[in-house]
Amino acid sequence: QLWLLAGVALFALQSSAAALVPAALGKGDKNDDDTDATDAARRVADRCMGWGLFAGTALGLLQIACLPLVRCFSPLPEVRAAARTPAFL
Repeated sequence: QLWLLAGVALFALQSSAAALVPAALGKGDKNDDDTDATDAARRVADRCMGWGLFAGTALGLLQIACLPLVRCFSPLPEVRAAARTPAFL
């Protein structure tokens, strides 16, 4: 479930970026200066990519750090072993 929560968080970041980049491009239409709008959109996209990298790495490390907690949820060794592989993917 932690994996699903991480996926939802990263999808929310992607959805925000999908709205922010066109908004930055749209600001250039009013000024008739496409280079400033393109640069602003590129900066917004780079910032969103940085946040996505940071959030994805942090959530992945959190998921790996929570692997010992699998024992609390299942006493079966087969289930624990099966939960380990997707955590590292």
